Amino acid sequence: MRRAIYLIAAVIVLGWAAPAAADRGPGKTGSEKQGAQGMVPGKRLTLINVYLSDAVNNTKALSSLVEMTLDSSDKILVQEVHKNLDSSIDNALSHVKKMRDDDKRMGMRKAKEMEKQPVAGAITRVEELERHLIEAKASSKSLEADKMDKIDMAVDAISTHLKAAEDIFADIAKDAKFTRLDQIELGKVPVKGREELPAKDEDKPMPHPMPHPGY
Repeated sequence: MRRAIYLIAAVIVLGWAAPAAADRGPGKTGSEKQGAQGMVPGKRLTLINVYLSDAVNNTKALSSLVEMTLDSSDKILVQEVHKNLDSSIDNALSHVKKMRDDDKRMGMRKAKEMEKQPVAGAITRVEELERHLIEAKASSKSLEADKMDKIDMAVDAISTHLKAAEDIFADIAKDAKFTRLDQIELGKVPVKGREELPAKDEDKPMPHPMPHPGY
């Protein structure tokens, strides 16, 4: 009798588990399905924005250093900013490449739904952004070989490509209705759980007493 009860319970549990497994598909968890579909564009744009801004600021720092009188003892300063610049470009490129792959998958999926062939050789704005970041990274490599008195040439080349990348990113953000970080005032960013509460009665200013009519 007890064995029969166990068998009935096992059948019920398996019956509940089967539909959930079918929904996920063979061998795919919920997180794997989300990864296959790609990250939400706004989240990816936020990361690209922050790293692109870092790259621009580090380039400005190099430009500022170039305008000063540099000697061999200042090389460590240039190397520090250069390292930060390369790291920022690499991080931005990483997210741009993932966004490009997400866009291609989405484009192919839409083309399949509309029974059309995707346009071969078409260059998207994301691919243009990627190209300028790659060129900026290539120009950054020349900083290692340049002498201190020739840094300005490499900085000019980096600035040209990062400026183009900034302009393209601004267009992408506008099309996606994404608010760029430079458009947000830090003091006005809402903080969860820190909403302004109404003033308590004891916090309100006390009214001034009216003078006596006889005075």
